[in-house]
Amino acid sequence: MTVHASARWLVLLPLLLLVLLLTAMFAVADPSVALAQSATGGDTSGGGGGPTCLLGPLCGIGDLGTWLQQTITRIVTELLNGVLQDFVDAIVRFVNDVNFLTHTPENLSYNNDLVRQFQTTVQVLADGLLGVATLVSGYNIMLRPYLAGL
Repeated sequence: MTVHASARWLVLLPLLLLVLLLTAMFAVADPSVALAQSATGGDTSGGGGGPTCLLGPLCGIGDLGTWLQQTITRIVTELLNGVLQDFVDAIVRFVNDVNFLTHTPENLSYNNDLVRQFQTTVQVLADGLLGVATLVSGYNIMLRPYLAGL
């Protein structure tokens, strides 16, 4: 999980807590509606006379308090696990970046942007100078017998 993923959780967490709080508030705040519906003895609608659920799709979750506690526990656990994993990854990256005794840090050598930029230029320059040294050595070998008397 990256730092950006943890930031997304931090943005979504207050929104999720607000939705859960509002759901719990509506379930607990107005019990008179549920009591009034369950207290009617002469139900003429034929619905069975049982109380109706005011929460809609949340009626099937069972005990709201237990569900809320489990959901918040799961969210906090996932958030803390993500933050902990990001922290461990950052420590490992730091150790790998500054450890120059046992291996070559890639950010300080072959993976450095400046090194990558001048790699081709230095390679062409070295090949050209090797070619010039070979050319001078070849002329020296060919012309040495004729220049010995000078």
